[in-house]
Amino acid sequence: AYNEATFIKKSLDSILNAKEFYEKKSSKDKVEIIVVDNSSSDETASICYQYGISTIKESKRQIAACRNKGAKNAKGDIFIFLDADTIVPLKFLEIIDNNIKSHRIIGGSARLLPDNKKFIYRIIYWFWNLISYIIPSKGAVIYCEKNSYDNLNGFNEDFYAWEDVLFSLELKKLGKKYNKRFMSNYNLTVHTATRKLNSIRVNNLLKMLYKVILNPFSFYRKKEIVDCWFYTIR
Repeated sequence: AYNEATFIKKSLDSILNAKEFYEKKSSKDKVEIIVVDNSSSDETASICYQYGISTIKESKRQIAACRNKGAKNAKGDIFIFLDADTIVPLKFLEIIDNNIKSHRIIGGSARLLPDNKKFIYRIIYWFWNLISYIIPSKGAVIYCEKNSYDNLNGFNEDFYAWEDVLFSLELKKLGKKYNKRFMSNYNLTVHTATRKLNSIRVNNLLKMLYKVILNPFSFYRKKEIVDCWFYTIR
């Protein structure tokens, strides 16, 4: 989470509701929630404290490093990596648990829906969900067993973007060894914030696209390019 004070309350509320629902139906299994605070300058950390949720600091400005920091400190057997502006359904944890325990699924992601119902956003999200059948990842949600995560050595910290895509492709490849599938968006749906699309400045977008065009095969390794999207456009 980086400066997510505006959105993280809704996300935490939805996660806590899903946690309560899951733990009532599965009394033996417990859910641990960890927020990785990526050097936020707003009230993100204090909000988590008010919720009684464990917060870990990560100073390296990189999503892969944040995901790995959370995993390093997690105690569970199933890992779920969730963006801080994502709203999950009540049966979110139950669905993931059932998928993993079916022994047919190596891990997966979720179908994304916008928190804004404008037609243009629905079209954008529909297109992105369609692409995810080809490139099996949408970083808002990625889940797998701890053993699979350890097998892949986590998220590649050479990548400042697309670390979720690389991880998902490797997870899918790992699943084939055990006759398991990567579930891109089957039976699991979440809502994500459209705030970047709402607030994006055309000149910032054009600058970023220009840099991407100049570095089409390496932009995801260049922090200065990726930061324009993840840490400048809020």
